[in-house]
Amino acid sequence: MSPEMKALRSQLGDWRTEILRHLPFSNGFLDVVISRISEWVCSTQFPVYTWQQFVETVRNKVNPLCSEDHLKDLIQELQYTGEVIYLESDAGHDMIVLSPQWLCSSVLGFLLSQDNISQARVTGSFTADDIQFMIAGTEANQLLRILIALDLCTQVEVEDEVQYEFPCLNFLDSVRGLWEKEPRHDASVYAGMQMRATKSQLVHIFPRLQCSLRRSLKVDKEDEQHSPVLSEADLFQWHHGSKLSLAGVECMLRMEECDQVIRLRARGPRQQLPLLFGIYQDMVNLIEQTIEDTCPSMEYEVSVLSPKELRNHSKVAIAVPQGVIFRAIEDQRNSAPSSSEVMVNFENGLVLESLESLLCFGNRQLLTQLTLGPDLHLSCLRTPSFQRLCSMFDPVDPLGKDWCLLAVRLGMTHSVPNIDSGNEWLRSRTAKILDEWGKEPGGTIGALIGIFKELGRADAADLLMDSAPLYQYSPNKADDAAGGTGTVGASADSAVGAGAGAVELDQATCGGSGSTLSR
Repeated sequence: MSPEMKALRSQLGDWRTEILRHLPFSNGFLDVVISRISEWVCSTQFPVYTWQQFVETVRNKVNPLCSEDHLKDLIQELQYTGEVIYLESDAGHDMIVLSPQWLCSSVLGFLLSQDNISQARVTGSFTADDIQFMIAGTEANQLLRILIALDLCTQVEVEDEVQYEFPCLNFLDSVRGLWEKEPRHDASVYAGMQMRATKSQLVHIFPRLQCSLRRSLKVDKEDEQHSPVLSEADLFQWHHGSKLSLAGVECMLRMEECDQVIRLRARGPRQQLPLLFGIYQDMVNLIEQTIEDTCPSMEYEVSVLSPKELRNHSKVAIAVPQGVIFRAIEDQRNSAPSSSEVMVNFENGLVLESLESLLCFGNRQLLTQLTLGPDLHLSCLRTPSFQRLCSMFDPVDPLGKDWCLLAVRLGMTHSVPNIDSGNEWLRSRTAKILDEWGKEPGGTIGALIGIFKELGRADAADLLMDSAPLYQYSPNKADDAAGGTGTVGASADSAVGAGAGAVELDQATCGGSGSTLSR
């Protein structure tokens, strides 16, 4: 073994020892439960407990005196050791899979196997009887609860028959005419965005996104008082694609596997701008929240599609990186702070779009209801961006432009001694500094970018401008202190269409030729 490999093994061993020192120790309670799990698995054909069943079993067969807090700690430790899988359920009955091997091999392994896929329906929709036939050893309704919790399928009604839609098994081809240039769309307004990942994760996340889209629409349809118009919505899904149509508004979502891009396009009449923006905003939230739930540490690039190119139905729409838009906002504020108009120049000056055209379907009033990226709080940053930022400042810089000087420039000098003491190397010093600074008034992304530029850390400033959210939808900015909603990438709890009612625009602004759409 080479000296380098010996040094690497030694370093890995030291890191392992240090990490284990910070993890909770195993106790007798955990050891006894682990020894009994195999017995519980063998006693049933369906090795899945609800949380209440798990609590009762542990108290009856292991320790009748264990409290709710003890059991919550126990289930977390069992997940750390890989003994169980904990599944949250929208129905409120969380489930505990006692045999991960059974779930991953006997159920999912067979369901997604090439042999099963080759014999399944291309529509990806199955009845409970179909599922029972495919996996005969387990009661279908019990199994479907797990598959729904895993976002593998959604219950739908097809011609008054209850079926279960599996987007990962949907191999329907796209049909012609879904997004054609038609006379009825001559006066429509367009917008779009895309997400590109560095690796091939998006193609595996897309079926889960389709599942979330179907379920979100179903929830809103059941809530007639919340969104009665959604009872008329139509959602068509095919392999790597979905299209939502409602009252002249159309949103199409596609997975371009060759480019590893998820692309969203939206169009509709000016008179339906509140509904159009609401649905578009909720779909953006849904995409980003699905990625956050599935792969929270995955990095991806966000770009905004050129409305001019979308209106012309160009085969390849020009995508404007969000960093270009962020810099245009910053440049406008620095050069002409009294002006509210932001023009975005890209493609080497060949294309010019207004900010309201890129983000708000050309509506100036709607733009005033957005809190733009530089004004957003630091907490709006995604975890991967925050981690990369910390990795830039944690190492010692030859010129001193590291976390310590950053603390000085942020006015956090009083926190340096406490942060630099002890052996808490598992916690980033930069993260501690920024967490403290974020509690102060004015802890915005734009202010932090200004500090980075003063420090001469253009690399950190570029990172923020390339990865920070572009805007937050704030229909009543005066009420933001009470809690605003709609951060792009921050929350997708609102179902598709839920945001439409919150968009308040003057009808005179929405229709007619008065809207400031870039020509």
